[in-house]
Amino acid sequence: MERVDPNKSVRKGNPLDQQKNNVKRNVSWGRRSWTAAGLIVLLAAIFLVFLPLVIMPGVRPNPQIGPKSAPVTIVEFGDYACSPCRIWAQAGMRQQLLDKYGSKVRFVWADFPVVTLESSKAAEAGRCAYDQGKFWEYQDYVYNNYQGIFNAALKFYASRVGLNKETFDRCLDSGAKAAEVNLDFKDAMNRFLGGTPTFIINNSVVITGMAPMDKFAAVIDPILAGAH
Repeated sequence: MERVDPNKSVRKGNPLDQQKNNVKRNVSWGRRSWTAAGLIVLLAAIFLVFLPLVIMPGVRPNPQIGPKSAPVTIVEFGDYACSPCRIWAQAGMRQQLLDKYGSKVRFVWADFPVVTLESSKAAEAGRCAYDQGKFWEYQDYVYNNYQGIFNAALKFYASRVGLNKETFDRCLDSGAKAAEVNLDFKDAMNRFLGGTPTFIINNSVVITGMAPMDKFAAVIDPILAGAH
């Protein structure tokens, strides 16, 4: 039990004073809340101002197969160190899609180097191969003959698909393609993609993982039916 000191005078609180104090506390809390909200809005505005404008990979000069006029565009965000990407590629799924839909589908590659520290350099290697007109040959060789993606391996793959060694090595060593890869990476982050492979159809429908043909067909067939 709490004891009361008889030497101390006991004052009864004035209800009006208590009400004023409560009002002051509420106002102070409200000001802090509005200040915090204002800071959040300000930080968000700064983030949006400095965030680079990201253009859809189908519009950027990304590696792609099929006409730009195709009613369906499939963008694969992938990583050369990604095992599911490799299995999907080894199964020939890209070619199956192209064989099934022909000129009605455009397939676009976008780099999302998140699996290993070497992933970004491997993505640059793909872009260096693209400069020599052999992106898909290079990517297919890497996936089907995978021995890692360290620099020596990346250069070895280039020699196996007939790329000019000096040109390729200079491109890879200089980091000339880092900005292109980084643009794809920022695009993937802006979309909050969770991993690789991720497929985006017509910039709206997202399919994740090693999707089979029927999963793609369930999205593509209605689009083509509506196009007619």
